[in-house]
Formats: sequence, structure tokens, C-alpha cells
Amino acid sequence: MPLSTGQVLNNRYRIDALLGKGGMGAVYRAWDSNLKMPVAVKVNFVASPEAQRQFEREAGILARLSHPSLPRVTDYFFVSGQGQYLVMDFVEGKDLQVMLDQLGTLPEPQVLTWVTQVCDALAYLHGQPSPIIHRDIKPANIKIRSDGRAMLVDFGIAKVYDPTTSTTVGAKAVTPGYSPPEQYGIGATDTRSDIYALGATLYHLLTGQLPPESIHRMVRATTMPLPHQLNRDITPLAEQAILKAVEITTDRRFQSVKEFRAALTTRPATSQSAPLAPPQQPAPVQPPPQKRKPRMGLWLGVAGGVGLLLIGLVVGALALSGIFTASGPTPTTMDTVLVTDVPTTEIESALQTDTSTSTPKVTEPPPTTAPTSPPQPTSTPSCLDVSGPFATVWDVVQGEIGCATGNVIDGSIVEESFEGGKMFWREPVDTAQALVLFNDGTWRIFQHSPFVEGSPDFSCPDANTPSQCPPTPKRGFGMMWCDIPEIRGGLGDATNCERGYQGAMQEFERGSMLQTDDGTIFVFYDGGGWERPSTVALQPTVAYKTVPLGAAANGSLDFTSPPTGDVTLGGVPFQLSESVFKSQASPSPNGGYPTSVLLSMDVPQARRVHLLLNAGNGFSQFNGKTIGQVVAHCGGDSIPVTDLQLGQEVREWHAANNVVSTASRAQQVWSGALADFPDLTGYIDMLSLDLPSACQDGRLTAVEVIDSSASTVNSLDPALNLIGVTVEYYQ
Repeated sequence: MPLSTGQVLNNRYRIDALLGKGGMGAVYRAWDSNLKMPVAVKVNFVASPEAQRQFEREAGILARLSHPSLPRVTDYFFVSGQGQYLVMDFVEGKDLQVMLDQLGTLPEPQVLTWVTQVCDALAYLHGQPSPIIHRDIKPANIKIRSDGRAMLVDFGIAKVYDPTTSTTVGAKAVTPGYSPPEQYGIGATDTRSDIYALGATLYHLLTGQLPPESIHRMVRATTMPLPHQLNRDITPLAEQAILKAVEITTDRRFQSVKEFRAALTTRPATSQSAPLAPPQQPAPVQPPPQKRKPRMGLWLGVAGGVGLLLIGLVVGALALSGIFTASGPTPTTMDTVLVTDVPTTEIESALQTDTSTSTPKVTEPPPTTAPTSPPQPTSTPSCLDVSGPFATVWDVVQGEIGCATGNVIDGSIVEESFEGGKMFWREPVDTAQALVLFNDGTWRIFQHSPFVEGSPDFSCPDANTPSQCPPTPKRGFGMMWCDIPEIRGGLGDATNCERGYQGAMQEFERGSMLQTDDGTIFVFYDGGGWERPSTVALQPTVAYKTVPLGAAANGSLDFTSPPTGDVTLGGVPFQLSESVFKSQASPSPNGGYPTSVLLSMDVPQARRVHLLLNAGNGFSQFNGKTIGQVVAHCGGDSIPVTDLQLGQEVREWHAANNVVSTASRAQQVWSGALADFPDLTGYIDMLSLDLPSACQDGRLTAVEVIDSSASTVNSLDPALNLIGVTVEYYQ
């Protein structure tokens, strides 16, 4: 039964827009009123018992997948008299077909990054106890998120592979140019069918030309132009991998997607490439004479003279290109030819796996010696110079970790400490994964679906797991800690809350190094061990400058027993009094309702400012709205540091109804009862902000907190409560 905009399913999912439909179902964008997030809802139109069993079967299979590259299947339900429904994450992104249409061809380095990410997603699916075959890989089914990660989408004709039979419950379809010949008619598909489709997709992305249909290449010996004939910039490495992937015979292709990925990322041992030849084309085979019958169908000849009858030709079925995107509500149809009549489901998968590759080293030939000189041994090429923060440690561990394979990367790091180790998230490296360091000297990378903004901060609250950090980690680290027994069992309880900072990382031949904000360096070896060498060069000492609010204070802390005096919150010292700054809500001693506070100071080499900051009257209607800004004054310049957005940098200061109760960038450092409402709990959050280089290299002369809600949301309701300020600097 078709759904209408505004209709609510299961007392939870409000239908917002139709994304696509076919003869057997449709997909809608909806709003999950429980989790406060958009979702995709698939409905099955076919009421036959067989169709319903298939829909439920695929929902169960795909819901059990747990990989950061796949969106979560969050719900499945049946509404009597209406239909079956499958709910999954709604994923935004622009697909590669759109990019092809706009640009013609895409640059090889970027394309290879995306394709290797898709390879990792397929390797996970193919590696299931019952392998899952996608069977509809093409540019339109690879979307690129705003963070640059490739996402494999649309599992509408996916099947679970059973090597003991050539048939599997599931729709069978072909997309001309991308589908291998075995996918036509009654041919048996396996994991190598996905390899062909991904190779054909890579061919199209790099050449701008759709490959010939595989069945035409097989039957008519249609020649496929070599990739470099269409794009002279294609490297031999990519061309050789493409040609092997799109071999007509399955035994001549890569036998696993891991082999395909390795061929795309591993440079040959020699720069001399063998001459390239097109993939093998079988000789044309004429189909045996057949009597025509007055029915819809298509006869195709195949090698060995066996005829393939495509029965029940139907166009525009459920394998929808472009569904689950944010490009608009216009329903889309598909250019896939559906061959059988078994119902299908669509599940989207997002690949966010690290694909950074090492920069290859070029070995210089040894110098030629004069004829009269005795032969000299060839010297081993020297490593790239290691400078910066890791130079001293590398001098000690070079024999174990090898040469550097790239330069130092500066990026954001999130760290949290536990009783039994640490968790790290590294911005340039980790997507939906984390590096977990155990006190027994081992480390591992764990993967998990990403944290979705708007989800509860604490994933598994119960009698033994309070919704408080510490001892319970929250948000992304908390999800992994709750869901992965190896993490929770190995780390124990959190000893502090997650904190973010600017750190440094560098990759080596046999491991990597990471430097934290206090100068500590961790060495991670590929064998699974780690160490924190005692030979680390001394780093500048970090110190703190507490900044009293003084005359800027115009209000008081509305807690029963507020923290005052010299206190340490969230590991940072503060000097607090019961007087605080409240924008707009209370008049200042000099009259008027201030919208900003300017705190003067003189701090050299200031690297970070820590603000005890919350919102007042931060009602839910303002969630996601910018209500202020933090500005640093350094070297005579006023430099914006961050906007203050409800739900990200700040949240309401107490746990009332209809208020914004989470702030993703802030850390709760204190809680207590309200003075006027002792049954309500109030909070103090700390927002830690890295200061611009002008402050780190020079002097910080002032920090300014500005309330802009009157202009940004046209309301005086959202106000800012500034309780304390501390500046972190190098001595």
C-alpha cells in the first residue's frame, strides 16, 4: 500500500518523501520521532507468502551485519492490512554517476581511493559465513559522503550465495555495461560477479565511457577499447587491474575482491610493464535455430551453443539508483532489466575504512664503477628523513618500525582513558573505528557504525552502567564500549571523559606513531604491540592561566552547592566564584543587558582556551541554531575561534523538558541540584578550543564570548552562561 506524506508508521516513523518505487515496493525518507533522525523506510507491496518470507529473510540477514561501512538496519515490522516495512539509516551523498555526468572523467588517485573503499565493503560482505553478493555495482550505486568517504548502496538484488546450488532466493537483474555474462538468464553468480561489475565501474569512471555489454563481448566478440586509448592519463597499474577484473571467464578474473584491491594499491616490483592486451574475447558463437513463439523474451547465444532465455523481461524494478540521497524527493527509476519475479529489498552500505597508502620508495641504481676498480657492494637506499616530533623516538626504534612512508600529519585526535588502557580516534585516519590501546602492551583497531547526532549520549544505561562520564564513556566511544565485549572487558571503566585536541601522526613501514597534546609519543607496531619510549625528547611544559570573571560577572550560580574557589574540573584548574556572566538575561552592573563579555589577559604561547559554558533558555526549537561566537584577540587581530551552536558547543544548563540537552563538542564536568528546584539536576560543561597559530606563536590578549541570538534566531531566549575561563599555554 503506497504511503502518503505525513503518515506515521508504527507510531514512530513520519513519512516525509518518496525516494523511489517499483512494481514490488517503494522506499521513503521518513523521520524517526524516537531517535530524532531521518531514516529510510522500505515497504514491500507483494502480499504473497513467498514474497513476505523473502522480505523478512533479507531483513534478518542484513540486520545482523555489523560493519562501519554498512548503515544500520534499525527496525523491521509488519502492519496488518498494510504491509511489511524495513527501516535503515538514511545516508546522504552524491553518487558517482552524477559526478560522471558533470565532469566526464574523474581523477585516478581519487577514484582509486573510493574504489578501494568499496573493495573493503565487498570483502566484508563476501566474507560472511553465507556470502552476500551485491550484483548491482555501478556508479549510480556508489555515493560519496560530504567527508569524502565512498558508500556502496542499493542491495535491491543482492543474494546470499550458496555454492551447492546455482539458484538462490532473490531477484536477478542485469545493468547493461556493468553486469557480467553469468548474470544473464540462468547463469550462476558468485563473488566474482561483483568483481566484474566493480571493474566495469572503474573503467567508466576513468574513461568516461560505458563498457560494452558483457553478453555482447561474449557472443558477438564486441571489442572493448583499452582504457588508455580513451584516457592517456590512466596508469598501467589501474589498466591492468581493470582488464583482469572484467574478463569474460570467471576463472580469469581476480578470484577475490582482496586480490583486486591489492592489484590497485600494490606497485609492481619493476617499472617495466608488460605490453597490455585486451581481455580475452571468445570467438562468436551462433545460437542454434529456435522456433519463435509469440511471447515476450530475448534469445542470446552463449559459448558452447547453449541458449539463454530471459523470461519475463521487466524494466524499472526496485533496484533504484539514487535512493536514500538528499538530492531531493523526486522518485527515481532504474535502468536495470529485472529477469525473475522474486521480490527484492534495498539496503544501503557505507564504506569508511582507512585507505591511506604508503608513498612508494624509488630505489636508485648503484653508481657505475670504473673497469679497473674491484666490484663494490650495492648500498641499501637510505630512508626518508624523519624530522619534527618523532625524530628522536625514530632514532631508537628505527630497526623495529622501518622507514617513514609519508610526512607528519597534523589532525584532530579524540582520546579517553580507562582503567585498562586508552581509546583514540584520529581524524585523518579513523572513520567509524577507533584505536584501542590495552595496558598489557597490545593494541587493536575496532570498527563500529558511526555515532549519529541526536542519539542518546549513553548507549547502555542500566544499574551497573550509570549515565555519567566517568565511569561510563559516551557517544562514539560509548557505543563501541557497550557493544564490543573485547573493549569493555579489556578496558574496564572510564577514568575521564573523551577530549579532543590537535595532535600529530606519522606512518612507517612497520607501524605508526602518535603524539598527544602533552607531547607523549606512542609507537604502534604492525605486530600488535605498542610502547611509550622513555627517550622521548622533552616537550615544552604545559601550564594553565585561570582568568577570573571579575567585574564582568552579573549573575550567580543557581545550584544548591556550586563549585567555588580553586577547583579542577575535567582535568583543568579553574578559579570560580558564585558570580557568573549571563548574557541578556540579567543587567550588568553598568546597566543594560550585555550581549558579550571581553576578558583581558596577557598569555604568551597560548594554545587552548577552556570555557565553562552553558546556555540558558536553550529550548528545543533552537536546536542546531548558532547563538553566539568565541573570538580570540592575538597580535592586535580579532580572530573567530568557533561559532556557538546549540546541540554542538553548548546545551541547556539543566535537565528540564523541551530543552537542548546534549552538546557534542562539550564535556560535562560537574552536576548538582538546582537551588530553586532541588529535584532537577543542573550541569556545568567545559568547551575546550584550540587557539589559532597567531596566539600560539604570539600573545593572547583577550577572549571574547558573544551572544548573537537576537540576530541569528531573532529571539532573546537563548542566553549564554559563562562560569569560568582558563587558558592553556606553553611555559
